[in-house]
Amino acid sequence: MYVRYAPSCGSLLKVLVHQADTILLPIIQKHHSDKWSKKLSTRDQLEILVSAHLAQAKSLGDIAEMIRGTGKFSCASINKSSLSRINQYRDSHIFEELYHTLLKQVRKQIPYSSLRVIDSTSEVVSQNLFPLWPYDRSHSAIKVTVLFDPYYELPDRIVISTRKTGDMQSAYKLPIKRGITYLIDGGFRDYELYDKYIDHHAYFITRQHRVAKFNATEDLRITQPDVISDQIGFLGVTHNRMKNKTRLIRLWGDHGEEMLLSTNRFDLPTGEVRE
Repeated sequence: MYVRYAPSCGSLLKVLVHQADTILLPIIQKHHSDKWSKKLSTRDQLEILVSAHLAQAKSLGDIAEMIRGTGKFSCASINKSSLSRINQYRDSHIFEELYHTLLKQVRKQIPYSSLRVIDSTSEVVSQNLFPLWPYDRSHSAIKVTVLFDPYYELPDRIVISTRKTGDMQSAYKLPIKRGITYLIDGGFRDYELYDKYIDHHAYFITRQHRVAKFNATEDLRITQPDVISDQIGFLGVTHNRMKNKTRLIRLWGDHGEEMLLSTNRFDLPTGEVRE
């Protein structure tokens, strides 16, 4: 089932497709994506996919129903099998390249904040719908890792991979910019990665496991009642240890649990690190 999206979304779609037209043709020519096209051109497919997202379509059946029900597309109707074949054989890198090009244009108009969030999510679907990356005998899965600007609600980079890809493999593909503070999900625990941020004159804040090994070299003054300790030292042990000093804050969480936060922001009070 699909939902009829608001007129404002329809206007957004028209603007997006119009803007895409100015840069889509060279990409189509580069990938020869319309060479064998019979039913849907690359542009038609783009318009349908964006519309399906706005209409909250959950399946190929929903998309086919949307095409028939709205009558706003180049083809009056198309079945699920045809949609599946088109999605399977048209190179997805076309849309990836278009997305990054459009994002660069948007970024020329919108400033950058000094914060980035790194997180990942996985989606499991029937292998009949997505046979490219099998997860088990009956399912396939993808992992999406995002580098996100929380202030302007814009992604800087998106890495799409099979679900079996480790978080750290995706994390190392994300760019590091000088002076930016990266808020890293707890699943991205890697001392070499932390050192890489420091070597690039960037900052990080992340949660650590309660049993994380830490060799403290300096105790900082505690000013808040929920803080257990605030120390500077080295994370890890001899065979797996950071080469740069970091800060480890132990504090009580909202539900009485002990939390560990590590960062190289030595200038921030514990309250700001926690937020």
